[in-house]
Amino acid sequence: MRFRVLIDVVRAREDLFAMRDAPLRTPAAPRTEHAPGAWRGLPVVFDEVFTGLFRLGFASATEVLGTTPDIACYAKILSGGLVPLAVTLATHDIFAAFADSHEKAHALLHGHSYTAHPVGCAVANETLTLLDEMHRRGDWTPHQRAWGHIWSFWDRAFVTRLSQHPRVTSAMALGTVLKIELADAHGGYASDAAASLLARLRQHGVHLRPLGNVVYAMSSLNTPAEVLRETEAALLEQLE
Repeated sequence: MRFRVLIDVVRAREDLFAMRDAPLRTPAAPRTEHAPGAWRGLPVVFDEVFTGLFRLGFASATEVLGTTPDIACYAKILSGGLVPLAVTLATHDIFAAFADSHEKAHALLHGHSYTAHPVGCAVANETLTLLDEMHRRGDWTPHQRAWGHIWSFWDRAFVTRLSQHPRVTSAMALGTVLKIELADAHGGYASDAAASLLARLRQHGVHLRPLGNVVYAMSSLNTPAEVLRETEAALLEQLE
């Protein structure tokens, strides 16, 4: 809710940010007029490079935040993790801010070697087709029934048990992601509290992503349930 209120403010009060409008403009300057539905205020950007395309259980943050962005970025799951590819989407008004000017200074002077490369685009099209098929078939329905509107691939009872473990400060799951904060007096990125746990789990073929005393486990969108249960069992066993 707080995020939505912030978006409403930056979109509705262009005068807070534009040099042509109060309080930054001079009182004598004319006020900017906008067509209905046109972009105004600060542009709202959704960075969904990691989180988008069902990584967190929904196709886009729009479904949770109840608003749409002016700019959105996607990658990672976009090409199934197979080849590098990213896309940036923008509303017509944002696009026109760059495209409608003939001045070089107004151009979006950025590009890279993988821009729209054919292999990446073909893989992305296939990935999006597979995601749509899984969604339409209801492949994730059992998880959604177990959790509710905000759901996860990880077992709900397991996450509850994990959060109550004496070596764990907190645990949460969303979509494919499981986050575990290990108890540590110091914490932070410099913490090595997760080192021994990660080493033991690697012996069981389980690889987690560490950030200090916080570790992340991520499944794919089609990881078999038995693999998830085996991973959960290994986590609990190695925490003891």
